[in-house]
Amino acid sequence: MKTKVINRIPVCRIALFFLLMFSLQMAAVAQELEQLISSKVEIIDQQDRQFLDCNTYRFGDEVLYDNPNLIRLYENEAYRFDLNFSYFAGNSVINPRNYLDKFYSVKIPESVRENYRITAITPKGDNVSIYAIATGQAGNQDTFRIQLFDDKAELLADAIYPFQVREDVPGATETAFLPMKMEYKPIFVRFEDVNNPNNRIERQLLPFSPDTINLDAREAFNFITEIEEEVQLGSQSYVLVANHENNYGYQVSFEWQGKSLRDKPASKNGMKAYLTTVPGRDRPTAPTLDLTAIMASDLKMSGLDRQGKRIQQEFIFVEPNTKLNKVYQTDYIRKHPELIRERKDPKNTEILIHKYLPAMQYHFKEANKNVLQYYQVNPQKAKIYQKSNTQVQPTNKAKVITAKPGKEKYSVVESKEKMKVASPNVVRVNPTKTTTVQRNNEVLVAKPVPVNPPPKGDYYTIAIKVSRETEVMSHRTYLLTFRIIN
Repeated sequence: MKTKVINRIPVCRIALFFLLMFSLQMAAVAQELEQLISSKVEIIDQQDRQFLDCNTYRFGDEVLYDNPNLIRLYENEAYRFDLNFSYFAGNSVINPRNYLDKFYSVKIPESVRENYRITAITPKGDNVSIYAIATGQAGNQDTFRIQLFDDKAELLADAIYPFQVREDVPGATETAFLPMKMEYKPIFVRFEDVNNPNNRIERQLLPFSPDTINLDAREAFNFITEIEEEVQLGSQSYVLVANHENNYGYQVSFEWQGKSLRDKPASKNGMKAYLTTVPGRDRPTAPTLDLTAIMASDLKMSGLDRQGKRIQQEFIFVEPNTKLNKVYQTDYIRKHPELIRERKDPKNTEILIHKYLPAMQYHFKEANKNVLQYYQVNPQKAKIYQKSNTQVQPTNKAKVITAKPGKEKYSVVESKEKMKVASPNVVRVNPTKTTTVQRNNEVLVAKPVPVNPPPKGDYYTIAIKVSRETEVMSHRTYLLTFRIIN
């Protein structure tokens, strides 16, 4: 009998151990990042037109806001805020064009500090127009909390926009600055053999930085574009992947520069396409790339060409933070284990940034000469600038709500960590895998080619245009040149 009791104890302990590990694993799975809402407001003012955005995320019971910019309101002035938002409810998206059909509502609580008064909230085309009057005294700081309620009057999600009341003295605001965060965000493109998805090539592209890839002339591909959204929490970066299945409001379109290959969209958002190496129609123009013109076009599409008289705009380049541990969603890891392992290597990201960033900043500066006032600031100098600038307060910290969404009463605390969307890592072709680009069983290594490809070569350059309605500076162009190998 004693022997039986002694033998049972380890079994119980082992069962308890596995039960505990299973519980911890389930808890870890539940702690995944999800995006609730993405929103953008345009402040309509003849002298001071402003564009700001806010991304709201949830991680477990915490709600985080990425809202790096500050609204300037002048005392006793009346304003109109044009709001555009996307609330991600599973596979459906709620936005200003359909929220009334579902009997949803947009509300803004009145200012407890009496710094503003809301006079009306009216649907207007593709936006929701919010009319307000700045009633606070100069120097006061406050926030607009824009809330989305469902048909049962339950709070689904909200966005926070900080603002400061300024003194409306003629000439006093001529040197006011509004920092705009320009994220140097890469994207991933993946080519999968239509007959064998295991045969693939994946490449990381940097915005406005031409790169080249070799393709077999006899192949056809599924051309998949993916965007990684990262939120920093402590020493880790939690990652959302936007693709053709879950796009989180992103749209992708293609534009061939000169002669083209044949492609066909395979998803509504354009993030999946069917591509063959069969030549398409030849355009009458020569296949030359004008990076400055492309950048200027993207800035104008973002709406940043409307410069007010009171303001000079400043751009802060946010470079990827390669020191963080990247944490992907469990479902994405399960579907793409090979991609996850490859994307976590930060070395090639640093090499590419060092190679392309100076040229990109130069072309960006040239493009801004015809679009808006430009000041080039790196992240380190930006921190010093914001501390010494009395006109604009630094607001790009993550604000964490400690209550679950759905409750109207929140306790808000500011995290010590700065909210920063770090960009993903470079992906290299895995030489142990069979890819579509082979010659004598050897993987061909893609090498960069000049910006203007030789006219006699088998080169086809495509501009991949990525946009998101609810983000400032969301229009970005990525350039990829295909070298067709027979």
